[in-house]
Amino acid sequence: MVTITAILCICLVIVYLLSARISKPLVYLTESARKLSRGDFSVSSDIQIRSRDEVGVLSETFFKMSSDLRIRTKNLRNTAKHLRIK
Repeated sequence: MVTITAILCICLVIVYLLSARISKPLVYLTESARKLSRGDFSVSSDIQIRSRDEVGVLSETFFKMSSDLRIRTKNLRNTAKHLRIK
């Protein structure tokens, strides 16, 4: 009985560690998406996720998108400013 309890406890610890490893980057991406939606483009320079799995690919794509949005927004503002001057 003790062996089964020990194995169950070890399994629970492993599941907890794996779930934390998966959910932490997703929580970070969610927070970054909220910042981006408020116009805070600094998230493109806050890259902290360096894994090569699906979450890492999603993170890399997200940060590329935020960088592209920052550039496009800057260009749009410059164009609008230029048009108002004329």
